[in-house]
Amino acid sequence: MKNNNGFKWQEQQEKKEKDLVEEKNTDHHQKEDQTPKVLQFPIKEKRESNQEAYFAGIIDGEGCIAYEKTKKDYWIPSIAVEMSDKDVIDRLKDFFGKGSVVYIKPRQKHHKDTWRWRIRGKGAVDIYFKIYNYLSDRRKNKITEVLKRYCDDANARDKYKKLEGVLKWHGSV
Repeated sequence: MKNNNGFKWQEQQEKKEKDLVEEKNTDHHQKEDQTPKVLQFPIKEKRESNQEAYFAGIIDGEGCIAYEKTKKDYWIPSIAVEMSDKDVIDRLKDFFGKGSVVYIKPRQKHHKDTWRWRIRGKGAVDIYFKIYNYLSDRRKNKITEVLKRYCDDANARDKYKKLEGVLKWHGSV
């Protein structure tokens, strides 16, 4: 035989279980569908720094940072990204507000159509400074190399001496 305390404890447990079952039933069987509320993710504002990091990643992974020779036989810094995702290329141009987008026909029959965004000269240097902190060491070293060559080549021209001072202050050269 059980004493009164044993029955009270058993009654309390049964009541807790019953309450728990009723609570679960009311949670899962509400009149309105809760799915949209559960699956709704908070919308974060697109901050410019997040966008810079995103596009730096695109440039780091798919891009080319170079010091290229122009048709007029002088050298300038450049950035180019070529890919088959035209929407990403257009977003690069729109975000930085600079450069040009050109269509590249397939080089071989099994290749896709591609588009290239390219920026050269001062525009490329401006973008170097915006994305530098988000890049891999390999790309950072390439930018440093390009800027050093750019300053060395331009050193004879007085208008570029100020740029060299800015680069030294930034720590790139």
